[in-house]
Amino acid sequence: MERAEHPRDLAELCQRFAEMRVGLKPWAQTAMDYALDNRLQVALGSARDMAKACGIPTSAVSRLVRLFGFRCFADFRDVFKQEIRFHLRLPRRCFVERS
Repeated sequence: MERAEHPRDLAELCQRFAEMRVGLKPWAQTAMDYALDNRLQVALGSARDMAKACGIPTSAVSRLVRLFGFRCFADFRDVFKQEIRFHLRLPRRCFVERS
């Protein structure tokens, strides 16, 4: 079975989740809800951290990220890191010297 291309950003991940939600098992819905509601924890944490927070095995988190087309949790986490980096960028004028 060929794996679908994974979402490139959080907006695509949210869209894919909305499309897949009804067909997901309750544990997978809960885990994705957790990820989207706790973006910073996912960006900075591990699959084990997410599993513990959701009350599911770490292997279930691995299955979940593969369902969304990611090779591994690190690739899934990168989407969340990218979103945080985007929101933390400061305007260029913040770096201009003031006289």
